[in-house]
Amino acid sequence: MRGSHARRSIVVPRAATETVDVRTTYGPGLTRGWRRVSAPQWMYSESRRPVTSEVDELNDDRLLDMSTRLNEAEITEAYFVRKATPDDVGAVAVIWHTGWADGHLGNVPPELVRYRHKEQFVSRTRERLDSMWVAERHDETVGFVVVKDDEVEQLYVDRAARGTGVAAMLLRKGETEIRRAGHRAAWLAVVAGNKRARSFYSRLGWRDSGPMSYMAQTEAGPLAVPTHRYEIDLTDPPSA
Repeated sequence: MRGSHARRSIVVPRAATETVDVRTTYGPGLTRGWRRVSAPQWMYSESRRPVTSEVDELNDDRLLDMSTRLNEAEITEAYFVRKATPDDVGAVAVIWHTGWADGHLGNVPPELVRYRHKEQFVSRTRERLDSMWVAERHDETVGFVVVKDDEVEQLYVDRAARGTGVAAMLLRKGETEIRRAGHRAAWLAVVAGNKRARSFYSRLGWRDSGPMSYMAQTEAGPLAVPTHRYEIDLTDPPSA
């Protein structure tokens, strides 16, 4: 679903006293470089032999989750989440338009695709500024989350920021705002064919409660879209 897939090379050590090297690449010429960190117990392979594997994050959830944990401290320092402002409309509309296409083309009715043109994402962004938070790095907007009552209505990040952990930061922000509004649970809808997004929500503690028909808003009125409803209990502390 991406134009440039983030890939990580991971060396799994023999013992917890050793270190692990992690290299993240976001496409040709965009390698972030090697980092060396301590190796906790959960990094062992079953054979406890050194394993070197270059992993496409779209295909191996276990190692994606491992490398995401390794980056957690760095991501916390690199990104911060703030309330959206009118200055974010242009960047958010581009992120939303691109991300929507990546996750929805081929997974939603063709009638809906006709209404999801670039100009519509601009107007939809403006309409949601009051309930939107954005992630920023080096004065650049790289993702956003929108909440509507007890629903995480929208969550997208820039292609270059996918796999960095910023999406999890935004999701937790959405959960926090819904909890702050007095709700004890939250929900969201994911199109059935978007396996990457469904896996992401499951890893972060959301439960698939089954198929549902989501009414997507268009200029011509609501349009039913086959989705799965995911829910989370906000009375429990968030998982990692």
